Amino acid sequence: MQQVTNANEWIRHLHELGCNDEMTMQIVNLVQANDIDRVTELLRQHKRVLLDELHDSENKVDLLDFLLYQLKKAKKERMVF
Repeated sequence: MQQVTNANEWIRHLHELGCNDEMTMQIVNLVQANDIDRVTELLRQHKRVLLDELHDSENKVDLLDFLLYQLKKAKKERMVF
């Protein structure tokens, strides 16, 4: 991965990560001010949000798999409810 060298690249990457405009501009301004510690903190916070969303999606997929299993089982037994 190439080094991010300008504000437009940061903006593009941050939007791809799902950062809203306010957070994106805050991070870009902090990068330009060389406040790496604060940028790191904000990016780690956003990572936690993304991981929470990922775990929620995994739980939904697990539930979906369970329901599909129940339907398959009920079909074999000729009974849905």
